[in-house]
Amino acid sequence: MNSPIVVGVRGREPQLQLAWAIEESLRWDVDLLIVHCYTDRFKTELPEPTEEQKMSAKAIIEHAVVVSQGLGVTPDIRLCDGFAGEELVKASEGARLLVIGSSHRSRLSHAMNSSVSSYCVRHTHCPVTIVHHGSSM
Repeated sequence: MNSPIVVGVRGREPQLQLAWAIEESLRWDVDLLIVHCYTDRFKTELPEPTEEQKMSAKAIIEHAVVVSQGLGVTPDIRLCDGFAGEELVKASEGARLLVIGSSHRSRLSHAMNSSVSSYCVRHTHCPVTIVHHGSSM
């Protein structure tokens, strides 16, 4: 893979960041790497993911692949076990662009939990695009 667009996905609900990344992948004629991290694996000292978490993560990434293929892109995939921000930064090494969604959390929630988008903006070595849920395409 040469300078792909990397996109983080969270769930099976419609994700504007995935559609945006697919569109840019087609426009620039570059590879697409879809990254998903096991749910709630950003906390410290957690046991191995449960079978339910593994099945859910597999379903999420498979759904993203189906969406991508339906729009004309055959993506590479990466399923990660760790803090999503750190894993997205690792996955984006050498990437053309990192695309992530914004969860629009409350200030209290943001203060109590690490923000993936804030982490990525501070640590990644490629441009970052944050697609807000209220964005129109």
